[in-house]
Amino acid sequence: FQDIAIMERQAGRDAGSRAGYVEGHGIGRSKGWEIGLELGYINSFARAILDGYHQHQNDNVSETESRSHHRLDRCLVLARELIKMVHEFPDPDSLLQNNDSDVMQQLEAATGEGKDANHNNSETDTVAPKTSDVSSSIQRIRAKFKLFC
Repeated sequence: FQDIAIMERQAGRDAGSRAGYVEGHGIGRSKGWEIGLELGYINSFARAILDGYHQHQNDNVSETESRSHHRLDRCLVLARELIKMVHEFPDPDSLLQNNDSDVMQQLEAATGEGKDANHNNSETDTVAPKTSDVSSSIQRIRAKFKLFC
């Protein structure tokens, strides 16, 4: 009876791990889509401000007040910084260096299916800093955008 219970428990764990992978993949795709839309909006907004300023500057060459000129300069600096930050944001290819087969091998090793069930999973340790880097990068961009607006 104990052998049957252990085998069923392991089968349940394996099925749960696979289902978790599929669900995590779907959540990751939707979250990636949201972040991409947000970054695209911020980038387009900053570019439109810069383009509008350059077009206005070509049309109207008159000198403005120093106070409003200082605000305008600050706005232009923030717009350029935002565009730079969005372009420095890691692209999906650099974030997803592991392909699906590598992830499935890690999953199999974690559930004990693979050859190296006791293998120390050092690749997952290298993924964590990338995730926190993405989170901190998007938070810095959002904060800068709030200052910009």
